[in-house]
Amino acid sequence: MKDNFIKALIDQKESRTGTKINIHFPLRGDISNYCIELNREIQRLTKSSIDFSPKSFQIPHLTLYSGFVTNENNFNSILNEIYELAQEMNPIEITPTRPILVKPKKNYIFIHTDQSNQINELKRDLKDRISKWIQPLGWDIISEAPHISIAYINNNYEEIEEFLEEYHIGSNWYGDSIEVSYSGPWGSCLGSIRAFEFP
Repeated sequence: MKDNFIKALIDQKESRTGTKINIHFPLRGDISNYCIELNREIQRLTKSSIDFSPKSFQIPHLTLYSGFVTNENNFNSILNEIYELAQEMNPIEITPTRPILVKPKKNYIFIHTDQSNQINELKRDLKDRISKWIQPLGWDIISEAPHISIAYINNNYEEIEEFLEEYHIGSNWYGDSIEVSYSGPWGSCLGSIRAFEFP
């Protein structure tokens, strides 16, 4: 039932260039709970298009790559490459930073990480492995600093900025698998298709 509903959402947003997927570190345990709670607190102050509440299929994540897949063979090739990459990986301890309202537009609320260089190397490796089977987004995802998208807002910027200045920082966590999801608007992930655990 849930899988069919997610598929219907994707079909409605199907691009002429294929189905949009997001390849990412999933968030589990304390860091996932932290992101869900922060999103909930922000939504008490203003509306967010990114929503981690139980009624939503969106999940917290840290994107490694995203793009459009045009056919099942390409999708299967991508999954095989991610599996091979995951078998070569060790868990990466990730230190989150304080959540911030991203300037200049101030629509997104991000959590960055102290491990940007290490994660960017992984992002480049992943792109090199799968680029022949996936059409890139219209912006350079590799040069974007690794982050967790917490919220997307359209008002109450000053109130949110003040709130974030006092908000506590989340605990360290481990990137210990690579997950593939359908990708929704605002960089959101809609549920999970497959997760490839590190050995």
